[in-house]
Amino acid sequence: GRSDHAVSAEHDVESAGRNTTMSDDESTIFCQECQVELFDNTNDPFKCTFMGQEASYCCNCFLESGGVGPRTCNQCKKRAKPAVYRNPPGHWTVFISHVQGEARNEAQTLFYELGGPPACWLDVKMGDKSVDAMMEGVTGSSNFLLILTPGYFDRAFCVKELQRAERGRKNIVICHTPSTKPMLSTLFQQAHRMGFSGIGKEESVELVLNDPEFTALVTAKLKRKFK
Repeated sequence: GRSDHAVSAEHDVESAGRNTTMSDDESTIFCQECQVELFDNTNDPFKCTFMGQEASYCCNCFLESGGVGPRTCNQCKKRAKPAVYRNPPGHWTVFISHVQGEARNEAQTLFYELGGPPACWLDVKMGDKSVDAMMEGVTGSSNFLLILTPGYFDRAFCVKELQRAERGRKNIVICHTPSTKPMLSTLFQQAHRMGFSGIGKEESVELVLNDPEFTALVTAKLKRKFK
């Protein structure tokens, strides 16, 4: 379970902080909901307090969190607004990240095997397929299923999805198509060079989906890795 989040918050906060120099060290704070970078305490109009405790939420996410803390922000005094989702229900069990030209069939098979709507987020099954909707899907999912194929780390959108998942501390589960197996070591090295140091530490599940019995075994194995 997770609190609702404001899908418009990232744009509001980024716009407000566009001219502010951001720190790249470990002191950088991210909103726990939308993962936008927050400023440090001396410059930050978005880091709010509630219930007598400090919380790393931007104002928009805090206000629209649906019952977490008071209905007005202690910092900026803005009033609460209802959350609006680009794709309902706004929360999913798993976000499926893949390169369509390389793993379209596997992604669609897993979409249905893992529960279909409303449990899974898959771009071709969503009404809103925009980048903002994609980011909402990653943020609103408990698990991030990465279907590894040769071109995954060369696709800007896939990299953006994975960056959001890592920043949001999502449970990242790796799987791969059978034809990708000989390239796994090379792809893991590519991921590490790009800063994804955790990729490859856990076993990648091979997607043998050409038989109902094998498909059931693969699906069960993936589900055991979910949180």
